[in-house]
Parts: sequence; C-alpha cells; structure tokens
Amino acid sequence: MEKFWIEFNEIFKQHGDAAARSGKRISFGTHHIRRGYLRRDFHLLRGGGLLRFEHGQVVRERRFKLGSPYNLKAKHIRALIDDWLARRHSRSYLENKLSVWRQFCAWINKPNLVPGTAEVMSYPNYRHRSQVAVIDKTWSGRGIDVPGKLREIASSDARVALVLELMLTFSLRLKEASLLRPHAADQGAYLDVCRGTKGRRRRVHPIATAEEREVLERAKALVADRTACLVPRDKTYKQWQNHVYYVLTRHGISHKQIGASTHGLRHQGLNRLYEQITGVRSPVRGGRPGEVDRATDRFARQQVAETAGHGKRSVSSAYLGGVLHGRQPSAAIPNPPSASDDGEEDDGADDDDDDEARQLVAALRDRISSDEAIS
Repeated sequence: MEKFWIEFNEIFKQHGDAAARSGKRISFGTHHIRRGYLRRDFHLLRGGGLLRFEHGQVVRERRFKLGSPYNLKAKHIRALIDDWLARRHSRSYLENKLSVWRQFCAWINKPNLVPGTAEVMSYPNYRHRSQVAVIDKTWSGRGIDVPGKLREIASSDARVALVLELMLTFSLRLKEASLLRPHAADQGAYLDVCRGTKGRRRRVHPIATAEEREVLERAKALVADRTACLVPRDKTYKQWQNHVYYVLTRHGISHKQIGASTHGLRHQGLNRLYEQITGVRSPVRGGRPGEVDRATDRFARQQVAETAGHGKRSVSSAYLGGVLHGRQPSAAIPNPPSASDDGEEDDGADDDDDDEARQLVAALRDRISSDEAIS
C-alpha cells in the first residue's frame, strides 16, 4: 500500500471514531460517511479530478503533488471548496464537508486550515440554493386523498400503511417511524423518539389527541414484542425501506409518477400543525400575507421546528415556505427531489427572539392539548 494511504489509515484509526464536539464514539454509518468523504476528496486532489470556475467557465483543476496527509495546506482546502462550489452543492452539503475537513485538520494539528462557513458563503462563486419551500410537497398538495390512499395501501400491506400513518400523525421521518419501538416509546403523555433520528437527536412528541393515541395503540398491537420495532425481523432496514418504496410505487406514489414521496407525509403533518396553531394555511399551501400576526407565526414556526427535530426556527421554512406577516415569500430556486432530509439554515434572527419563542411554545402546546385532549 502507498505510504500516503498508510498514513491516512493510521490517522483515521487513531481519531476517526470520535464525535467532533463531544468526543463520544460515533456510529458505524457516520464513520463510513466521514471516511468516504475524505478518501474521495484526497483522490480528487491527487488525481486532478477537481473542478473550479475560471472566467465564468467550469474547468478542471490541476492535480496536486501531495505525498502525505500531514502536508495538507490552505491551497488544497481552497481547491476542494472551489470544486464543491463549481458542482453547486447545497449549503447543508457544504457545511457537512467543511465540518469533516475541519475535524481532519484538527487531527493533524492544523486546526485553522479550514475557513468558517460564513466566509465560504461569501465567496463570489457561491450560488445560494434557497432552503425555503416554494413547492407544496404534502400528499394532499400533490392531489392525493390521504385517508383514502392509506386505506388502499393497508388493504395490501398493513405494516407499511401503519408506518406511513405514524409518519403523518407524529411528523416522523421514514426511518424514525420504522425503527420506532411502540411499547418503549409510549411514555404516556408523550412519544419518545430516539431511534433513527437525524444526528441522533432525541426528542419527544406530546400525545395530545385521540388520533395520536389510537395510531400508537395500533402500532403496539401489531408489534407484540415490547422491544421490537416496525421493521420485520427478517429484513434489514435497507431492505424494509426498499419494500416501502416498492409498495408505494405499486399504489402510484413516487417522485417519478406524481412528484410525491414518503417524506410528503412528514410535510403534511407539519403543515397541519402550523394550521392548527395559526388558523390559516401555511405560505407554501396558499396562505397570504397579513392573515397571521408576526408573533403567532414565529411561535408556530418554533413549534414546527421542534416537532420536526430541529433546533432552529428557520428550518420550518423548508416545510412551510416564507413568512406570512408583511410580504410575499421571495422567489427561490426549488431544490430537486432528494432522499435526504431538509438542511438547516439560520435566518439571522436574534437569539433573544428565539428564546422568547421557545418559552411561549409550551403555552401553544397546552392550548392545542386542551382543545383536543383525550377525555
């Protein structure tokens, strides 16, 4: 094996299993992705496969003579960044790559080699891809009769239909709903969502309505084993995911057929939550400026973000569209369909405003609970 890759493997063996901030051991999946990012980029650096803009044209970058990972310099990092910008990757992708390389540089005692995200976003070649939804991705927005379609799917595969109902009812991702252990997750007043979450961020979802309780009880009845999840024991998660997509395609639901996916049910649930709180449709579903005051809109968006498992209120725009108070959402380039979830993007809001919103979200949650509480 070449000396370069021997040194690379030694670095990764020593540091590669540690999380960026906490130092805790990362999952195998994260380890695999991180290693893949670095290997691919080093191959491109040394093999001449990088792209860059030159006089408005995309050209191929020269190859770099890099005999050791320890010889990494600022010019190499800049060449990588130029390549990502030339390929027009999303902001969330750029943030992930910068984070991985920032950590690698710390491993080789060059912690200041990678520029900050804000600096990269200010580069002339950076082309912003808006994270604000301009297309209604909910199932109903794609012309689907949601209750009728779920009944149709249940007639051929009850387990798939139940996972889809969990996604809709609790605004879960497909992986979260599939890996949910109904018995263990049921904490009485709330649902404990901890398996399959993005970034392994644990969250709770109040069980405040009869519909939520009924769906969860059916999930518990389907999974008799208290430690089991919704994925059948004879399937891996990947096999189960492919099966779900196959069943949906048979019932006419796919990006190719009608521009809809399983993730549309998560959008459906989060838009429904916004409408329950504000009393009006979200911007992406036809809401108009002036229909809701600024404070209520902010509170509702904070609730949507927390229900979705995100920490930033601004992420709600990826599901709801732009704000309703005062002006129409600005035009944006819609992101292409993706199997991944929406990226997080800060809207520049004051931290004090975010804290105020979080404090009042509890009051809104109580209001919804009192209106639709289980007797």
